[in-house]
Amino acid sequence: MFDAMTANVAITFIATCLTELATPHGTWIGKTAAKASSAGPQHGAVTAKDIAMAAIHSIFLKLWDREIQNFFDDTTSTYATIFPNGHRLLHHGTVDDQLIELKAIIDNMTPFGSLSAIQTAMTTVYDSAFADQTTVGTSKGGKRTAGANVATGRQPYGDVLFGLYGALVHEYKADAITLALYIDWQTIQRKAKDDIFDKTALAHTTGEIAIRTYLVDDDITIINLGTKALKFGVVRVWGEPMPVFVTVPAGETLTFARSLFGNMSWRYFVVENDDLTTDVHYILTFPG
Repeated sequence: MFDAMTANVAITFIATCLTELATPHGTWIGKTAAKASSAGPQHGAVTAKDIAMAAIHSIFLKLWDREIQNFFDDTTSTYATIFPNGHRLLHHGTVDDQLIELKAIIDNMTPFGSLSAIQTAMTTVYDSAFADQTTVGTSKGGKRTAGANVATGRQPYGDVLFGLYGALVHEYKADAITLALYIDWQTIQRKAKDDIFDKTALAHTTGEIAIRTYLVDDDITIINLGTKALKFGVVRVWGEPMPVFVTVPAGETLTFARSLFGNMSWRYFVVENDDLTTDVHYILTFPG
């Protein structure tokens, strides 16, 4: 919903909805990221860089871009100077590659004094990604606190979401195509059994696992029943390469923190089978 509204922010009604959604959405992303990072080293390395880049993709980049365009529209040469590669390199390569591109963009803003406040805000986020890191905590108390924060945050966030569902239905009524841009009925109506995906990744293809990835709080378990490795990750737009992914070798069962798949608020959760000839059977389970 957040991504779709951002893409259609020129519509006055949608802009109003996005204003209402932006703060609770950002708070929710922060709480779920905190819970993931508190879950312990058994989940793999959940670093400040991963969390910062997830926040950049889901919230900050769109806000920064709109603020910059208040001064320099994306059709101007100044905008092209700041973003010589557009946003493309902010979504490709490793997390470090993406942050290097972000730093280059920040540096490109220096000659333009009107952007100093935006540049400072972007620098703060960039610096947080490279702050000194402490060992990922294994304290049960810390994990319980983070989990409690997610639980208490779920209700107010849900209230805003369902209020917006109602507003959208009232605005667009029987226009199912427009409503589908913003409301993923499959996710809303899913049952517990829908959290288990028993599928086959066809040879040399990228396949869709879920129309909208669920913002689960804990781990995702994958059983690779085939003879070839598979990659799993999240993309914003269907057909784009996965900027971040995990790999499950042939015949193995692995469990990952949700944050390791990339930005779990993006629309498509996908599996990639790079083998040219072999289909691979897998079972993926979200926590119920």
